[in-house]
Amino acid sequence: MRQMNYTLKSTEKGLLNGDDLCFFYYDVFNINEESVTNIFEWDDEITSYLDEQKLKMEECDKQQMPNEYQDNKLFFTIDSSKESKSQAFLRHLRNAFAHMNIQREGDYYLLKDKSGSTSTTMIGKIKCQCLKKVCFLLLGQREEVYTNIEKSDIIK
Repeated sequence: MRQMNYTLKSTEKGLLNGDDLCFFYYDVFNINEESVTNIFEWDDEITSYLDEQKLKMEECDKQQMPNEYQDNKLFFTIDSSKESKSQAFLRHLRNAFAHMNIQREGDYYLLKDKSGSTSTTMIGKIKCQCLKKVCFLLLGQREEVYTNIEKSDIIK
């Protein structure tokens, strides 16, 4: 019987590790499935963090979408005037995970989302820790809202 070799060639991009899979599935994918992303805002804390880390994460039209990955840059489309920047960003991350369009390259994630087979709706090359921090800042907003609701008279 032939023994299989599962090692990656040095020229190939790496697969997500267990921590990456938990992050994208539990922290990003499941949050989107709960449909609570409409409470998230691209606030001053997130903007300040992006500036501090010299990250560019912004919306653009499909026609302006870069074709190549660029270090510390992520571009994504917003489908409608009803969708916030945060909702669009998390939706694209969810789709990239669901369609296996996330790869690991050293300390970076290579992210891509497509509409159909040809039109790119998100592309980015972001340091893993930085992307996680932005997502956790967004998720922290959810926890703050839940805490405020629990402390209020709304559910009593």
